[in-house]
Amino acid sequence: MQLSRRRIILIVIVALVIAVIFHKSHKEETAECLNNMKMIWGASVSHLLENKLMGNTVISMPKIAPYLKGGVAPKCPKDTNEYASFVFDRGPRCPNSAEHSSIFVSDQCAYERACLWDMAISYGRRHHLAWDTKVDRRMVASAWSDTQIQQRDNAKLIHDSCPLATNDYPAFRLSEGPVCPSSPPHTANFRGARANSNYFDRAGNVITNRGL
Repeated sequence: MQLSRRRIILIVIVALVIAVIFHKSHKEETAECLNNMKMIWGASVSHLLENKLMGNTVISMPKIAPYLKGGVAPKCPKDTNEYASFVFDRGPRCPNSAEHSSIFVSDQCAYERACLWDMAISYGRRHHLAWDTKVDRRMVASAWSDTQIQQRDNAKLIHDSCPLATNDYPAFRLSEGPVCPSSPPHTANFRGARANSNYFDRAGNVITNRGL
């Protein structure tokens, strides 16, 4: 009876160790794939800017290879399928994991909205607007010349819509920031603007009692 208990304990320990190793491997694979897609999209930005192309341009790996380290497109570590061509505005997708693609799109949507909110706050500061003022993407486009934002984003192109769909980000109040019209979970995955961080607390909540 005692031996049986020891065997059970040993089996449980081995199972836990295997679970930890698998979990770590899964996290590492996901992180590497997300980093790959960010590098691919970053290379596609350079390709578009250099060739003065539009956001609906189809990006293939051979086209952006010169902008990637070693001139070779990376691969997702989960499997051997290569990243496929994609429309720039929609961004790349993982050919091996729907989960990787979902996380990437959500993170990029949050990033785009953070940049848009940064532009909106800079616009509000320039025009001395109140926090409850409603603005949209086209109104605040002139704020893109803001030096603080340029330094943060290295002149990255800002999209009008979530990479998940083509619906433009709708107008929003300066105090609330933009929401994703395509996915409520995307809206929840958001911690506020970054370049104008002095208007936010550590939790990412806007400080509306601090005037623009």
